[in-house]
Amino acid sequence: MAAFAPYFLSPEVLAKFDVVGLDPRGTNYSSNVRCFRDAGEQDAALSGMYVPFPQGQEQTAAFVDSAWKLGRACSTTGAPLSASMSTAQVARDMDVVRRAVGDERLTFLGFSYGSYLGQVYANMFPDRVRAVTIDGVLDPLAWAGTRATANIPVTERLASGTAAWRATQEILDRCGEAGPDLCRTAGIGEPRAVWDGVAAGLRATSVELRDPETDELIVTVDWPVFVSAVLGTLYAPDAYLGVDALTWAIHWLLQPETPENAEIRAEALASLVGYERAQQQVAAEHAATRTERASELGFAFPYYNGTEAFSAVLCTDSVNPRRPEDWIAASARQDALAPGFGPLWTWGSAQCASKAWTARDEDAWTSRFDARTSSPVLVVGNLWDPATAYEGAVAAANVLPNSRLLSSDSWGHTAYGTSACATDAIDRYLVGVELPAEGTRCTGDVQPFVDQPMSRGAQPRALPPVVPPVPGAEPRTS
Repeated sequence: MAAFAPYFLSPEVLAKFDVVGLDPRGTNYSSNVRCFRDAGEQDAALSGMYVPFPQGQEQTAAFVDSAWKLGRACSTTGAPLSASMSTAQVARDMDVVRRAVGDERLTFLGFSYGSYLGQVYANMFPDRVRAVTIDGVLDPLAWAGTRATANIPVTERLASGTAAWRATQEILDRCGEAGPDLCRTAGIGEPRAVWDGVAAGLRATSVELRDPETDELIVTVDWPVFVSAVLGTLYAPDAYLGVDALTWAIHWLLQPETPENAEIRAEALASLVGYERAQQQVAAEHAATRTERASELGFAFPYYNGTEAFSAVLCTDSVNPRRPEDWIAASARQDALAPGFGPLWTWGSAQCASKAWTARDEDAWTSRFDARTSSPVLVVGNLWDPATAYEGAVAAANVLPNSRLLSSDSWGHTAYGTSACATDAIDRYLVGVELPAEGTRCTGDVQPFVDQPMSRGAQPRALPPVVPPVPGAEPRTS
């Protein structure tokens, strides 16, 4: 994040500050948490979790088994580091960095999970806040949990599934309003009905994507894989393009081939094969980078600990139900509220079950989130964020007495960089501690199926390389 700062932070911020990043305990170039003796043992244990979310009894049993194994391994082999990776520990480490660079108070810009880090820091050290800004905000009470919500998984409490479902349905509605000239799915029928048809089709069967020239199997698309692909597109401001393209293409590939639709099915297949090839290329590049870094650090092989690092933070921060099997009912509840997206998000914390994850951080933050800080906290919420629901920003602003909520009618994950309105408001606060007017609401430059000029000029800056709050996620690259 810090290395990428020149590409996404504004010149005014870069002129004012040195940008300092730190790898939280257990991650990246910090001492890595390792819950298994080697990559082979890790792969054997986690194999049941290699689906976006489980379908059917067999997959569910395998997923639950892997969740048990992950929780137990991180509570034994991964200890003691796995038991000291709570956000409160990272906030203490960040305060050491603040002192080390000579700042009396902290200036902080936190995205996604970084929003929770900012909130914990502000409540632990309320007199050391200069300008804390959080964007893509997690509801702190939902993340940590309370005695009353301890039987609800943290990933259900956060309502990310509902946020992703809401964004998708809004895009489909705007697709219908725009019509088939701008949205291909509208040319098939009413877009929500087309989506429902795709969902029903993929719940019943799957689609094999094969290379048209070599017949090589590229990927098998079932309902979880489709939902995961759509969620990936929702992280970008032009999310509508991906939702339309994926829905349109899968619809046609679910249809029996006829002479009349052969050409359009071939086009749909080519578009999806190209999309999947691009995704695989990005994954291969990330894997190559990890291998190179592992070699530089003297590892004999690349041991990727993304899932373990994510889990060690989430599970030591939050209270959860007792057994991974409890996630089956939670997933069903969420599937009823947010079909597909609810289970996808909910299953991400099954390893945090209190009987599986027994490592405890006695210094984790268990207090309140309503400290009055020495300077206001700027809370930025994006109405259509598919990962950190807008309600999380509202909840954070409501609980922090000295805060200001900035709302953004924008798409993708987080708001910084999506419009001059949001970006400039954040910049002004970071540079001069100047808050936006109460009730300020920005509008993102990119809106679904609307040709709208970029307000940041001819050379728009990159977006922050935000890592989604899911196991093993890679940073957004566009």
